[in-house]
Amino acid sequence: MTFGWLDRRPVLATVLTALGVTMLAAGLVGLLAPLNVLDGLWQLGDPRLMLALAGFFVASLAAAGIAFAQKAIAPVAEDAAEDPTEDEAADEDAGGEETPGGDEPPAGAGKDKPRFFT
Repeated sequence: MTFGWLDRRPVLATVLTALGVTMLAAGLVGLLAPLNVLDGLWQLGDPRLMLALAGFFVASLAAAGIAFAQKAIAPVAEDAAEDPTEDEAADEDAGGEETPGGDEPPAGAGKDKPRFFT
């Protein structure tokens, strides 16, 4: 199963990732922490535990945001690193003529798919 719809909504992907990491960490602490640590957490009280959980959520949100931002920036950096003179040299070898229409798909391409899958 692919989650391509998350690629078009990076903010939603970031929030869902941070929420999942926070829930996973809270569950792991509840399951794997020794009893004396759990007793210490219990003595902190609800307001401090909620504040700690919210702080962990914000930290994981920042980490996920940075990770998704680097994922979005990486293809742009690779495109900028390409040498444009190589394309010009290839065009000169082919007779210097550009293909009409450039990189656009043919006029009838993709009409058989419903709009919400594209």
